[in-house]
Amino acid sequence: MPVFRQEDSLDLDTILLIDGHCHSIDVNFQSSSVLNFFHIFTEAADGRLIVQHLPHTLTYRRAIRDLAAFLGCAPTVEGILEAR
Repeated sequence: MPVFRQEDSLDLDTILLIDGHCHSIDVNFQSSSVLNFFHIFTEAADGRLIVQHLPHTLTYRRAIRDLAAFLGCAPTVEGILEAR
């Protein structure tokens, strides 16, 4: 198996990349509920799982922080939904 060294380089321009993690494309942004907002960050269908676990994930927490800073509001789902 070849070893990749830091000084090696790869040209990735010819590799087609499809990101299948585009949750927000399917979300109805007209409905401003907390649960709909949560669905942006997960493919989970069990509402209990979403409500109990999602708010503790790194991606979610970072997004809340960054969105709140961008929108100039409180770093909460409610603050973000109101500001947007």
